[in-house]
Amino acid sequence: MVNNSIVTVLAEQFKKANPDHLRALIELHESKASVPFIVHYRPDLVGGMNEMQVCAVLDHYRDLSTLWARKRHVLEAMENAGMLTPELAENVENTLDRWELEDLYLPYRPRRRTKATTAKERGLEPLAEALWDQQVEGTPEELATPYLNAELKVASIEDALDGAVNIMSEWIALNPTSRRVIRQLIWDMGKLESKLVPERQGQAGKYDTYHNFSEPVHSIPSHRLLAIRRGVKENWLQCDINLDREMLLAKLREQFIINPEFRCREVVEKAVATAFDRLMWKTISGEIITSISERADAEAIEIFCKNLRSLLLMPAGGKVPVIGVEASTKPDVRVAVIGPEGDFIEAASIYPGPQDAKPEESSATLAALVEKHNPAAIVVGNGAGSRVTDEFIRSFIKQHYPDTAVRKIVRVVVNESGANIYSASRIAKEELRDVDSATRCAVTIGRRFQDPLAELAKIDPRAIGVGQYQHDVDQRRLREKLHAVVESCVNHVGVDLSTASYAMLSYVSGFNRGTASRVVEHRQLHGPFATLAALKEIPAINDYVFQQAAGFIRIKDTAEPLEGTGIHPEHFEFVHRIAADLETDVPALLGNRDLLQKIEIEKYATPEIGPLGIRTIIRELRSPGHDPRRRTEKAQIDDAISCMDDLKEGMVLEGTVTNVTNFGAFVDIGVHQDGLVHVSELSTSYIRDANDAVKIGEVVKVKVITIDRERHRISLSIKQLSKPRTESGQKSRRPKRGAKPQPKAAGEARPADEKVERRPITTEDIKKLVQRLATR
Repeated sequence: MVNNSIVTVLAEQFKKANPDHLRALIELHESKASVPFIVHYRPDLVGGMNEMQVCAVLDHYRDLSTLWARKRHVLEAMENAGMLTPELAENVENTLDRWELEDLYLPYRPRRRTKATTAKERGLEPLAEALWDQQVEGTPEELATPYLNAELKVASIEDALDGAVNIMSEWIALNPTSRRVIRQLIWDMGKLESKLVPERQGQAGKYDTYHNFSEPVHSIPSHRLLAIRRGVKENWLQCDINLDREMLLAKLREQFIINPEFRCREVVEKAVATAFDRLMWKTISGEIITSISERADAEAIEIFCKNLRSLLLMPAGGKVPVIGVEASTKPDVRVAVIGPEGDFIEAASIYPGPQDAKPEESSATLAALVEKHNPAAIVVGNGAGSRVTDEFIRSFIKQHYPDTAVRKIVRVVVNESGANIYSASRIAKEELRDVDSATRCAVTIGRRFQDPLAELAKIDPRAIGVGQYQHDVDQRRLREKLHAVVESCVNHVGVDLSTASYAMLSYVSGFNRGTASRVVEHRQLHGPFATLAALKEIPAINDYVFQQAAGFIRIKDTAEPLEGTGIHPEHFEFVHRIAADLETDVPALLGNRDLLQKIEIEKYATPEIGPLGIRTIIRELRSPGHDPRRRTEKAQIDDAISCMDDLKEGMVLEGTVTNVTNFGAFVDIGVHQDGLVHVSELSTSYIRDANDAVKIGEVVKVKVITIDRERHRISLSIKQLSKPRTESGQKSRRPKRGAKPQPKAAGEARPADEKVERRPITTEDIKKLVQRLATR
């Protein structure tokens, strides 16, 4: 059952969302409905939220559910201890901050033995209470003398006062208000500082930027925090939060020194300092570091997910024969011919160099494969080890096939991340039996041009290399998020049930690895599926699993043409009814925009399928079974530029975006060293996220700004190539209010001495103006 309190909080956090839609979304989620299914086939129930919005709501819902479960535990523990008051229960119920909840629970949770515990056993708690109230008269020595007791090991005045200080310091440290004040001050005014560890002094390393680094805690960017964390992990850096200790102690004194004239004030001040130094600073600053680390992880993972989505939804080259080239530094490089359906045909070896180079023999081998199989492209990986191979392929095509009218063949560079992992995986060994690892690597590189999504889905998303610090973030969270992205992309594109691999099927909504295996086994035993309903013959697929999956599966050449579209089977009858009302059949309705415009959405809306769902169906009918991925783009790489030495500042080149971070984008310009377009050089307008300006796989024009050959760094700019808004190069400005309008007629400007006839303003003109303003 949905927790109404959580729904209320979500409605406050997502003000544009209807509470009923939020409640329906949570109910669907709790019933194990996948995000793609909810978005595509239950849009009216959730108010038309897209996948990003649904995921954001569900992330907050899971966090709140965890918080609510913790609240139940805290309230139960307080009640069992006999200390739960109505006021305390209300504070627990109202808090939405986990640290504040732990502060409330801290005085009541089981603790190990402390110095305060020992002091209480020695009978010093009354002395601590007297000092705490700050109302008694007398000096510290006079107050402490009655509590001297050799048997209880209170042998001196100092022992008695120290015991009282330990007791009071624990009271201060357990006070929720004081902890909240300290935490807020650290967050607002603290600075995260990093320094080189002493034993690394004098050593050159990659963390030079952070040897004497300081930045406010609340605003440090995620990539900097992740870099510092990696430096600490590798024992290059040490970091801590720095803040004015005296300022923090002054805030605590304001709270706990209630009688400035109290003669034992110094003892209470000592208790405040002890509480801060020994019991509060380390734990609270640790909580702050945990919070900013979680924030950095979340921001980094969000960027990794965007990069992965861009990689998976890169344009598909289609069902064309290609030659895949292994990315390797070995003398012999394997090349593999892949057929239009992704089937491996044959392989050979070439020797591009630099060691044991055999250019003539390699050219003859490659030319023979091209003449025999007529591939559309030669596909090369983008790794550093493939530089020589890439240069060889480039010169081979230029030399042998310069005229595209005779034979059109192109060189394509693809992301090779994870290719070696795939070549050694179980799925590769099953797909390519009796084939060596190097050939499998060449095959997967070639297939990544034909269908990137189908090939990349076969490996762990973390192996694709989607971010600079992907190994430094929470791996469980990263794995969950990346898996969700792959699931989203697979279902967004759709899956051909007759040809899809086990890996693709395992990401279909409602399926898992076991279900995918059963589907593949059934296909191998009985041949391709003739209808979607045939899926129900598999024991692992019950009605609920079928409902979740059926809309994302395609079957071609069936009696029911809708099975080749993204329309869910539960809506087939609905579409047939619409076709009958339009006096036609479903095949004639598919792609017929004129007929589809005649559909009256409100006429067909029902509680089961509302206006949003009907519009989704109409969009699919308009472009049945279409591939939503963008068209293939290829950067025009200058053949004269093959290494950094060929670059010059001011050059304008085309390149392909290979990675996007929160500080910019990396672009491959054909020199085997990606250049960086800093976020400030991406656009003429302000952007917060580099993904708002460019996507992985996008072809862009860049200008070379600086070249650092010693550090192998290239700085590029997209902004400097943006077209000016006016011929003069200045930004066009909106005319000031009251300025005279410029003549819009073409031709020469009006001479300065030409008189303009102006008629007087009439009452009718004023009425028309008032009416126009009233309708705005």
